[in-house]
Amino acid sequence: MDHNTEQIAYRPLEDTLASINIDPLKEDEKAQKKLSYKVSWALQTVLRRWEFPLANIIFSVWFWYHFHLFGDPAVVWNQLYSLMAIVVESIVGIGMFAQAKLDARLLRYVVRLMQLNEEQIAQVASLEGRIIDMEQRILAK
Repeated sequence: MDHNTEQIAYRPLEDTLASINIDPLKEDEKAQKKLSYKVSWALQTVLRRWEFPLANIIFSVWFWYHFHLFGDPAVVWNQLYSLMAIVVESIVGIGMFAQAKLDARLLRYVVRLMQLNEEQIAQVASLEGRIIDMEQRILAK
């Protein structure tokens, strides 16, 4: 059993992680400080509460009760709700893309940790092989 006896360069895990330039907690904090992130999540919070559909229903009833104030109600109705759909989808989209960017950073971080783990397992296996070789040489004497 002849194992590679070259010196294994040992790098502390902290140094290796620092070289990745990704700190998931700090990246999350950075993302949460961005104005678009804050506004998007604040608006999504409002959109998900029960008050938003209730306000939408109240507005709809009021609109159709006072339709004579707006000219052709079908056209105005279509334009208003098309605009609302665009605004809501934009708000949700901004939040989704911000979260997707953060998730991608975290996934790269996890993949790098897995690679480091594999490297460390390979180092341990190499050391075990070297120990076995040394034991065999000692026992052979």
